[in-house]
Amino acid sequence: MVNEPFKAIIEELNISYETLFAHIQEFLEAGVIRRYASILNHRNAGFNANAMVVWNINENNAQAIGKEAASYSAVSHCYLRPKYENWPYNLFTMIHGKTKEETQSVIDNIANSIEHSAYMPLYSSREFKKVRIDYFSEAFYAWEQNHL
Repeated sequence: MVNEPFKAIIEELNISYETLFAHIQEFLEAGVIRRYASILNHRNAGFNANAMVVWNINENNAQAIGKEAASYSAVSHCYLRPKYENWPYNLFTMIHGKTKEETQSVIDNIANSIEHSAYMPLYSSREFKKVRIDYFSEAFYAWEQNHL
């Protein structure tokens, strides 16, 4: 955590805070970015129990159901995906808690608040990789040049 998270950026670009935020606002309005936010390393912050919960929901009500599920602060991701013949689940939520009991409590609350025919919590047992993609790095541009 730092007191002035944008200080290094404005110093490197030799611009003011006002100019930086004006550019950010332009990016938001143009749709280049949707939002900017701080990133919490959930494991270092004590959130050690997480589950991807898959839900079988009626797609006709997906907008309302997805909005309700996503409204929980413990939900970091919420996606609608296609159903398949042997996989009836189409709503995916990633739910974080400090303990498995806390996470399960959130799952139970969501289950009681949305319309669904089935759900299955898939608790994480091991993390193999978790990285954020740096879209503006030299490595990204090199990959893009070679593959697109």
